[in-house]
Parts: sequence; C-alpha cells; structure tokens
Amino acid sequence: MHVKRPINSQVVSLVVLGLLILFAAGVSANYERKTPAPSGMQGITRLETCSHFDLDASNCPSQPQALTVQILLQSSGAIVSEFTSAADGRYQVQLPPGKYIVQSRPDALHPFLKPEIVNVDAAKYENVDLLFDSQSQ
Repeated sequence: MHVKRPINSQVVSLVVLGLLILFAAGVSANYERKTPAPSGMQGITRLETCSHFDLDASNCPSQPQALTVQILLQSSGAIVSEFTSAADGRYQVQLPPGKYIVQSRPDALHPFLKPEIVNVDAAKYENVDLLFDSQSQ
C-alpha cells in the first residue's frame, strides 16, 4: 500500500521561488540593452592662405591648422559645442542627430568660416572638412 505524504508548503514555495529566479536569469541574459550608437561630426579644419583676388585657386593651398569652431542647433540658434581642433586640424565632436550650423566664433574677425548647415544622422559621424578664410569675413 502506498502512503500519500502531504506536500510541505515551504518546499513548494522554495521550488516556485527557484523557478522564478531561473526564469528571470534567462530573460535578463537574453535581453540586450540597446543604447544608440554615437553620432556627430569629424573632419579637418584648414586655413586658406590666399586672397580672394588670386584667380588661380590651384596656387592657393590650404593648410591643416588648429582653429576654433562653434556649432549651433539650427532650430534655436543655441550653441551646443565650441572647440578647437588639434594642431593637425583634426576634430571629432559627438552630437545627437539633428541639423546644425557650423561657423567660426562671431567675435573672431580672422580666420572666418562661412556658416554651413550640417545634418547629423543617427549612429553616424558626418565627415565635414572646414575651410577657413584668412582674409576677410
């Protein structure tokens, strides 16, 4: 004859708790937190050394140089970044996706960078080389 034993409620609770922990561990192991990849701009700042009166642009080389750049949000005009590129002109700045105005500082008469609009896409660094004019604004 087989005797039925009563199930201990503590044993059941421990088994259920153990199963819940295993389930939670499996779910968290399969869950990858998705963080957006960085985006922004990168390139080289160059200084044009010839005057506007030089007719032959091929005789007018530009030189990579450390220059100060200002980046504004196009929609509001708010300054979101200001930096000086490295001595070799290289720069990289992280920015969220959006439209930006890239320019020289307004108080800087020389060298001057004509403002340009740059669209930064998600998860991508836009390659933007910036040519500063050493002669005029």
